[in-house]
Amino acid sequence: MDRPDGTRILKVMLVLSRRINEAIVVGDDVLLSVADIRGDRARLVVSSRSGDRVADPADRWARSDQTFEVSADASYCVIEVLPDKVRLGIIAPVHVPVHRKEVYEAIRRHSARGHGGDGDAESCDSPKPHAPSGGEEPATNGEPGPADR
Repeated sequence: MDRPDGTRILKVMLVLSRRINEAIVVGDDVLLSVADIRGDRARLVVSSRSGDRVADPADRWARSDQTFEVSADASYCVIEVLPDKVRLGIIAPVHVPVHRKEVYEAIRRHSARGHGGDGDAESCDSPKPHAPSGGEEPATNGEPGPADR
């Protein structure tokens, strides 16, 4: 996709599986929910968390290989409909966050407690990365590590 100034916007696809009553949050506002699954079709609901208009608000039955817009810069593709879940591909620019709803809510709770928002990864309580066993250094920038040479 090109911007008006001619620069390109990199879009990527994230594939997530969702069961009935599970959802995906695109950006901070668009909610894509799986409402039902019947045979080769899934009932998907696109809504706005804030009440603002989404590009294609919908409550629709969809089959594999159908693609729909969810916002001005994001869309979703039904990859596969299985008996108990739907595999959805979310296509969005790299700067647009895409999360399973439960992960999005955990991030919001964590941020509300004052553990985020400043961009400092060291302030998180998450474990630090460590070197692989055997004293090898982890590979960086896509370069092979010692074990790969």
